Amino acid sequence: MKRVALIINFLNPEKKYMYKCINSLLNQSYKNFYIFFIDNNSKKIYKKNILLLLKKKRFKNFYYYRFTKTFSLPRARNLAINFVLGKNEFDYINFCDSDDWWSRNWLKFLLKKTYNSDLIFSDGFEIRKDEKKGVWCSLNEHELIKRCSVYIQSMLLSTDFLRKIKKKNKKIFNELFDISYDYDFLLKHRNSIKYLHIRKKLFNYNKLSSSISSKNLIKIIL
Repeated sequence: MKRVALIINFLNPEKKYMYKCINSLLNQSYKNFYIFFIDNNSKKIYKKNILLLLKKKRFKNFYYYRFTKTFSLPRARNLAINFVLGKNEFDYINFCDSDDWWSRNWLKFLLKKTYNSDLIFSDGFEIRKDEKKGVWCSLNEHELIKRCSVYIQSMLLSTDFLRKIKKKNKKIFNELFDISYDYDFLLKHRNSIKYLHIRKKLFNYNKLSSSISSKNLIKIIL
């Protein structure tokens, strides 16, 4: 049974979305996972509230890391990957944005048959204000440009694959990029990745908090 590390990087997120994110993970039908909370120097009340929620839910499979200074998101993600790989007990990792949420069977469907894939992803929904629309994911370059920020948090990445990258590059995400690091990662490796696409809508991507980033990314690429 595959073991998964779910990484939540966050910096003072909106409380209602953070709780919705965490609860959607705690309610997964597939239970062999740990949550890695990567606190990027948020206000101390966040740690207190999160630990209270986990205690209330009687959930013990987690690690909590709090930085004493704020890092860029690619730097924080690289540090999180180091934490997970250092445990040497996980088969896949995922980056869960603190304002997104997942269907109850998200992990169950993605891990039903992995075929030793480096990357597993599904389709899902984009949420913007009162609008909810379907997202059909693909590693096609045009689709990556449009929706790379959606894909990276809907994917499971093999820890074996990440170790291979680290041997060559040392860092998974390019820390010179503040916005397009996820696009850079996917585009750089898309031809060498053995991937599996689960054609079910299993995630909810909250567009509200990332619309500015998406617009800036398009400008950078074009």
